[in-house]
Amino acid sequence: MQQDDYAAAELRSVLFDAAARKLGVSVSEITAEDGKIFVAGSRSTETFWSLSAEIRFDRPLAGSALPKPPKLYRTISRDC
Repeated sequence: MQQDDYAAAELRSVLFDAAARKLGVSVSEITAEDGKIFVAGSRSTETFWSLSAEIRFDRPLAGSALPKPPKLYRTISRDC
């Protein structure tokens, strides 16, 4: 895995933490698809974009989040 994979995993983790705090639920209930946040399978009003105002980007990486296994990767755009 590359360093970018770990940075992306950490950002995802931080966004999930922010979603859980804002929605008053456990992080284990949070999922995301196409940048939209779901709680226990139900779509919330939050998105990665709306949550970006809740987090700080100017901080060092903690290095505690693990990237998704490659078998869970999805193509998000085919326009090249």
